[in-house]
Amino acid sequence: MAAQSAAALGAWLCLASAASAAPPDACRAGGGQGACENLLLQVHGQGHVSRGAAASFSGLMTMWSDSPTTVVGGSCEYANAAQGGLASTAAASPYVQSRAYCAADDALYRSGAACGSCYRVSYDGSTATNAGRAGSLVVQIVDSGSAKTFDCHMDAFEQITGARTGIFPVTYEAVDCDVSSSQGPAATVLDGMNPWHAKVVFSNLPQSVATATMAVGGQPHAMYRVGGATWSVSLPGSPGATSFEVVLEGGARAAFDACFETWPVATGASCAGSSAAPVALAAPARCFAAGDAVYLRAHTGKRVTAQDEDIHAKWDHRGSPQTWTLAKDAAGEVLSGDSVYLKAHTGKHMTIRGESVQAEDEAHDGSQRLVLESADGQGGRICDGSAVYLKAPTGKRLAVRGGDVHANSSDGGGRQRFVVEQ
Repeated sequence: MAAQSAAALGAWLCLASAASAAPPDACRAGGGQGACENLLLQVHGQGHVSRGAAASFSGLMTMWSDSPTTVVGGSCEYANAAQGGLASTAAASPYVQSRAYCAADDALYRSGAACGSCYRVSYDGSTATNAGRAGSLVVQIVDSGSAKTFDCHMDAFEQITGARTGIFPVTYEAVDCDVSSSQGPAATVLDGMNPWHAKVVFSNLPQSVATATMAVGGQPHAMYRVGGATWSVSLPGSPGATSFEVVLEGGARAAFDACFETWPVATGASCAGSSAAPVALAAPARCFAAGDAVYLRAHTGKRVTAQDEDIHAKWDHRGSPQTWTLAKDAAGEVLSGDSVYLKAHTGKHMTIRGESVQAEDEAHDGSQRLVLESADGQGGRICDGSAVYLKAPTGKRLAVRGGDVHANSSDGGGRQRFVVEQ
């Protein structure tokens, strides 16, 4: 977690506002850091306020540290100390190497969903706590815990503001990241030599990772975000050639084919560049609306199946018994948090009776209503490849254990995760 920014050195100097040639009283000598900061909050605000159709937002920026290794230990884990810090494959991003990186506040960080995202951060020379000049720079999110929207390494902070400390009002917009041409995207194992479990960080990608899948011996397993940019999965323990596929925040896919010849591999092992097949970015994933037919893939790689009235996840087929039609009380896109009904190929709806999950009724009412939740906490549209939880009317989540599907879990882990597929 990012440390609090260093206090401004010396007297706090506020620039004249556009409405007056004189500094506001609160920012004059003796006004103090708190008074000047309060003024900035009133004038410029904080918290990702929309600035119009250009998808630009406003916030505040502080200086994090001038240490060249401050990213080591960051919550995104790109420079995980156990993997060599800045020498880690995961730290090859040009933004990490040039110190053009920042920590984000909780709203922007989104429990790690922003890790690896890039923003063009701009300062226009307006009122701030310290003297500065207008500037702009693309930065990457590598850590959490900022008290302001951005808490940036001094090198980035100075390029944007011309200052070395202070609190500055900024505007920012999401942009695609540049990637290291010498290495390419990378998958780095943070917890290896375990046939039953994997923890991986994906890095050097143009956008942050929204969902991830790991395949061992051709069997796919949906991964879940542990925290930051790290993803984990429970595995059946069998060896096999290993590959990964991730869906980026913008909907594009990155495939790491033939990543490792077998699993498990040692901690610190990675595939990137010549160590893996080229990563191909495909067209954005299709997003779903009411009336669409989908498959639901469990963490085991098997798909939820309706066999007469029985519902199970014992087969990996993609046929009529695995097909579910999404329904809502209103037409339109299916979003995280929506209440949905799932109709099997038999015309019967997935129905919850206590902990039992069956395909019983052609009509739908409260016992068929399921809340569809993004398993990565990002909200928004549910698309091909999205990982979700299904919450029953009882408040319990559907879970798969041994091929059986029950509505008996309060947890949000691997057994409760389903990947929605077209």
